[in-house]
Amino acid sequence: ANASTEGTPCATDPPGAVRGPSVQRLKLGGNRLGSEGAVLLARGLAQNPPLLQLKVNRNAIGDDGVVALAQALHSNSTLTSLSLEGNSFGEPGVAALSSSVALSSTLAVLQ
Repeated sequence: ANASTEGTPCATDPPGAVRGPSVQRLKLGGNRLGSEGAVLLARGLAQNPPLLQLKVNRNAIGDDGVVALAQALHSNSTLTSLSLEGNSFGEPGVAALSSSVALSSTLAVLQ
């Protein structure tokens, strides 16, 4: 992960608060997350973390997981790269990704 070692305050934090390092690149390829794991990841992604790259290739993610990730992109304004290579999703997943990519202002790479 490319993270700062020093915390920095955020405008919404109380005075004196310091945030720790944040993850910008997350590589989870080949971890058998499945659709259930992808749905959980999507929940976090929808919270708009400072994540720039997410690699979840070769994780047996089906349509439910891909649709959840695609929907999370609607509220995410930081992710620039998403890798889904080697997963087993079909038309519903492709359709959801297609519409989300068209609406995303930041996603530049989809694999």
